[in-house]
Amino acid sequence: MNWVGALFCVVSFALLLHWVRLVERTRDVLAVSREATRVLQNTSLTDRAKEEATRRGAVQLFRLLFILIAGTLVCLLAPLAVI
Repeated sequence: MNWVGALFCVVSFALLLHWVRLVERTRDVLAVSREATRVLQNTSLTDRAKEEATRRGAVQLFRLLFILIAGTLVCLLAPLAVI
């Protein structure tokens, strides 16, 4: 009977990952990071423009951090709450 509970947890975790779209959010993190790298390597931008772009990227990454933390907690704890 324990394997049924374990199987339920694994399957529901995978389904919740898809429904909460955590994988897409990690892709968003990578895109923001790559954009920040491109901005910092751009020699035609002024330091002020680089700073503003970096600040916007930092805000986006901070927001995505909380989304990823909340989504991970939902995906981990929801199946356990049912059992």
